[in-house]
Amino acid sequence: MAGIVIFGTEAMADFVYASLMDDASFAHRIAGFTVDKAYMKDGLKFGLPVVPFEEVERRFPPDDNLMIVAVGYSGLNSVRAQKCLQAREKGYKLYSHVCSGTKLPSSVKVGENCFVADGVSLQPFAVIGDNTFVFGGAAVGHHAVVGANCWITSGTVVGGNSTVGDNGFLGLNSTIVDGIAVGRDNFIGAGAVVSRSSGDGEVYLSAPAVKHRLNSRLFISFIKNRG
Repeated sequence: MAGIVIFGTEAMADFVYASLMDDASFAHRIAGFTVDKAYMKDGLKFGLPVVPFEEVERRFPPDDNLMIVAVGYSGLNSVRAQKCLQAREKGYKLYSHVCSGTKLPSSVKVGENCFVADGVSLQPFAVIGDNTFVFGGAAVGHHAVVGANCWITSGTVVGGNSTVGDNGFLGLNSTIVDGIAVGRDNFIGAGAVVSRSSGDGEVYLSAPAVKHRLNSRLFISFIKNRG
C-alpha cells in the first residue's frame, strides 16, 4: 500500500487530510506532510511527521509514496502548479482523489493532483484537468472541459459543452453558461454569470449586495406588517 505525502501545512492541507481520513473509499495511508523548509513551523501535524520539501525524497522515497500538493489558489494556482512540477522532478507520482460522496461516471476523466470533494456533480464525459480542485456543491456539466491548475469553488456551475481554460478561478456560486469558452487565467468572482466566451486574463465580477437602510429587526417587522 503506497503512502500519501501531503505537500502543505495550512488550511488546504488540513481539508485534504480530514477529507481523506473520513472517506471510506480511501485505500492508502497518509505517511506525513512536507513543506518548504522556510515555512516549517513544527515537526508534527496530526501526529504525523512534517519534513522539509528539500529532503522529502530521503524520508519518503517516491518509489513507496505518492504526493498530493494541497495548497490554495495563490497566483491563480501558479504556486500549486510549480510545486507539482518540483514534486514530479523529485520522482513522485501525483495522487488524485474523488471523494466517495461524489459519483464518478466511468466516462469522466480526472487528471493528476486533483481533489474533488464530496457533493460535486460530475456529469458524463466531463474532463477535469491536472491540478484542479473542485469543492462541494459544484457541478460540471456533460462534455465540459475544465483545464489544468483551476480552482472551482462551492456552488459553481460549469455548463455542459463549455470549456474553462488553464489557471482559472471560479468563485462561490458563479455560473459558466452552456457551450461557451472561458479563456486562460480568468478570475470569475462570486455569483458572476458568464454567458459569453472570454479571452485570456479577464476578470468578471457580479454586483455586490446593497446594504438596506433598516436594521435587521426593523426590516423583519416591516416585512411582517406588509404580509
